[in-house]
Amino acid sequence: MERIFVALTAIPILTLLALYSYILRARLLLGYWPVPEHPPYPVGSRLHEYAIIFGAGAFMPAVLLYAVVLLLWLLLRDRKTLLSPSVATWIVIFFVVWIGSFLLLRYDPGNFLFWVWN
Repeated sequence: MERIFVALTAIPILTLLALYSYILRARLLLGYWPVPEHPPYPVGSRLHEYAIIFGAGAFMPAVLLYAVVLLLWLLLRDRKTLLSPSVATWIVIFFVVWIGSFLLLRYDPGNFLFWVWN
């Protein structure tokens, strides 16, 4: 059960890592920070582009899947065979990471998401 929580916690982190490493790569290739509509997206490798698309597609479902796993954890927490005491720690870590990632993507300093999705 703990591995599921760890894997789901990694999704928002990997999404941000893919996005901002792509933006940094574009900065190094172009010599300036990309801005909406200049240069046209994509720049460089398709690997980063696919990683961003996959991460964006997994970002919101991750929180729904986490809610399901959390519900199962709450229902089964009295059974000692499936659950570790550190699961609660991973639940807190996930919500802190997810809310931080969501706010960063929501307020988007630099308008990078607008550049990517435009």
